[in-house]
Amino acid sequence: AERPGDLALAWWSASCGLGARLGARTTPLSAELTGELAFERLLMSAEEPSTGTPDRAAQNRFGGRLSVNLALKLVSNLAWVAGAEASARRPSVAIAVAHDALGRAPAVTYAFSTGLRFSGGGG
Repeated sequence: AERPGDLALAWWSASCGLGARLGARTTPLSAELTGELAFERLLMSAEEPSTGTPDRAAQNRFGGRLSVNLALKLVSNLAWVAGAEASARRPSVAIAVAHDALGRAPAVTYAFSTGLRFSGGGG
């Protein structure tokens, strides 16, 4: 079986949400909760290698995102932050070129993050 040509995948998204912080800037530990509504547009294009025939497709997806972050104050303007996020966007999108399944943009995703946050000004 011959592999399809290069697949180009691009997307753009927009979201709008609200967040709340539990704990003041000066407390040693705080939690941040956010919720968002999200819109995403996936754009895909490929070329059939045996014929050179181009093909392209696009898909709109809608959904939401929830996240929680914990911030532990290390010094006055520096905190260690760890968080988790879950997103749900419909529809799930299967990516295939010339009947070869190449992947999927799932309906539900999750992520974990950690890092340092520097907050300028105000303690």
